[in-house]
Amino acid sequence: TDVIVSNDVTSDKVGEWFTKNQWDIVSREGVTEAQRTQDAMINVEGLGQDPVAALAQLAGADIYVMHGLTESTAGGGYQVEVNLKAYEVASGKQLATKVGKSNQLASAQKGNATSQAVGRAMPKILEQIQGYWSIMAKEGVKAKVVFRGDFSSSKVKRRLRKLMKNLNEYIDECNDTCEWEKGLSTGQTISGHYTMPAKARSDFGDYLTEALEEEGFTAQQIITNKTLNIIQIIN
Repeated sequence: TDVIVSNDVTSDKVGEWFTKNQWDIVSREGVTEAQRTQDAMINVEGLGQDPVAALAQLAGADIYVMHGLTESTAGGGYQVEVNLKAYEVASGKQLATKVGKSNQLASAQKGNATSQAVGRAMPKILEQIQGYWSIMAKEGVKAKVVFRGDFSSSKVKRRLRKLMKNLNEYIDECNDTCEWEKGLSTGQTISGHYTMPAKARSDFGDYLTEALEEEGFTAQQIITNKTLNIIQIIN
């Protein structure tokens, strides 16, 4: 499971906790490359309105973590309060939230205060995330699918929807958890979420492309990773 956090002192402390607990962190180079991809995309329709979530999807992360930091000097000491929230990338669902507060320390100990506040919040954050993912291991995980093309014909839309509803026939690992949930539908974009066993995600883009081609579509993979597949349908 990959996690994306932003680039600052608080994020570094959060990242250390994930790494210590054997979670994979999307590298800063990976985030930078995703940002370049995001900037280069003329049409971002289908990825949702949240630019952070869209960036996390492009980077292939499962979870992204947001934080707010409040500093206080009340009582003559320096104190930090960190508010952490973790979200599932594919669906945008909030997985965990917790506030951590440091002791009142000397003003020169800003780094220690931040580390202490994060340390008080992260065990609960990890507990909540792990609880959610243990459920997802049984019920299936989500991947975002975005089709782009000319969908002015209702016939093409119906063919795509039928294919996605029957996609379990093409995925070896599929069981009762495989399901298509439609989302945005316009003349240029059809998007939604596909739920499947976690072990199927590494090959999901290939399964999807194979299914499209066997059903008579000409398809090109624009982006494919564990949490996001953008497919161009060429008429």
